[in-house]
Amino acid sequence: MTEYTKLSFQEAIYGKRSLLQIQLELLTIVKRIKEYRSLRNDEFALKIALKNKVDETLMAVQNLEKLLPKVKVPNMPQREEHEEKESLGPSFQRELSIDQELERIKAKLALLK
Repeated sequence: MTEYTKLSFQEAIYGKRSLLQIQLELLTIVKRIKEYRSLRNDEFALKIALKNKVDETLMAVQNLEKLLPKVKVPNMPQREEHEEKESLGPSFQRELSIDQELERIKAKLALLK
């Protein structure tokens, strides 16, 4: 057995208006999803084209390196920073705390004065 409820005219209009607004919002969402998919496809195509261009450029650079003559560079003196890194060994490669870095910089400044 089914029961019915009588709606006033205003309630019926409100219900129809709400239903139409929901349909409108759903259609808008579907439209935006389609636009998003289209843009994502375009983005994907552009990424592939960019990757191909980068690959072509890398190949051109490699070919150019093969064509250019090799230059022998005489032994040049190494910079002080490089020597300092080697003398400190693996401990230098670890991150120093801020206090340790400040102390190291202060010591260098004291040596320069």
